[in-house]
Parts: sequence; structure tokens; C-alpha cells
Amino acid sequence: MGKNEDIIAVRVHGVTADPTTNQFLMLLIDDVGKRLLPIVIGQWEAQSIAWNMQGIEMQRPLTHDLFKEMLDTAHLKIARILINELKENTFYAQIALEENEKTIDIDSRPSDAVAIALRVNAPIFVSETVIDKAAVKIDDESQIAASELTLLTEQLQRAIDNEDYEQAAILRDKINEINDKDGNIDPTKEAPDNN
Repeated sequence: MGKNEDIIAVRVHGVTADPTTNQFLMLLIDDVGKRLLPIVIGQWEAQSIAWNMQGIEMQRPLTHDLFKEMLDTAHLKIARILINELKENTFYAQIALEENEKTIDIDSRPSDAVAIALRVNAPIFVSETVIDKAAVKIDDESQIAASELTLLTEQLQRAIDNEDYEQAAILRDKINEINDKDGNIDPTKEAPDNN
């Protein structure tokens, strides 16, 4: 990426499962240009991002939590995350780490960079070139909410199957929050009996 290339601020909408490929997608949104950038990520990174966005704290730190603790202990700050390249269907990212008024760019997978950025409230950017190559135009977020509901419903069923009722309650509340916001019907509730 060239030094003068434009970068676009994005926000993490969430993660979802692609039902056609059974892969997890991290969904980044460019609110200004109304574009959605889906990036295929691993299951563990998807869980780490989702749990952080849902406010779920683990009893022991996950890898991304540990990285945050190391940064805090060393008094280092992440200036920004930049998803800067797309080569042969692989996305690349850089974590801009600030130390003593110097910036050090660290190569990273986008999923790890975003998971860490969420934990330290660092801004996330994508190069204009990557956006142009891989983003899709969106009209509204209701298209995305349906995919997120599918993923959350699957996670809810797994939590129930594993008898993790605390996690199930958190997922149920997230599903209800999305449904209330979008006016959707909750797939975890039975339809009212009109007889």
C-alpha cells in the first residue's frame, strides 16, 4: 500500500456464519460509503470477537485478552488497525503500536488485529484499494441482522446442548435485543397458539 493511499474508517458489525460454506465471516461496515466488507476468519477468532462485543468475560484470559494485558503492563498503545492488503484472497493487516512517540507497524491477520482493537478501543481502518476490491454496497443493516440471528441461534443451541445455561441466557438476550430493534420474530420462542 502506498503512503498516500486513502484509508476508510470502519466499524465491526459482528461475526456470522456463511451457510453456504460453513465458514465464519467478520463483518466490517463503512458507514459513510454504505459498504460491507466480509472477511473469512477462523472459528476461535470469531468467538473471541463475538464474546467481546457481547461483553462476555471469560474466567481466564483468552489470547487477545492476554495481548491487551501485556500492552497495558508495558504502557504501550495501539494507534490504529489497518487492513491494508488483499492478495490471492488473503487479507493482510497491520497493528500500529505507539512507543515513545514512535510508531511500529506489526504484521497481523485481520481477525487478530480486530479482536485486539475491540479490547483496547483502537480505531479500525481499511485501505480504499481493499474496500474497492472486496466490499459490497448495502442499503441497510437489516440484511446483515438476519445472518447474525442465524449465528446467534446456532450458538444458543450449542450452549443449551452443553448445559451452559449462563451463556445461553446471554445469547438469548442478544437475540431478543436484535429482534426488538429490527421487529423480527424470535426463533427461540414458540408462536402463540391462536386456538
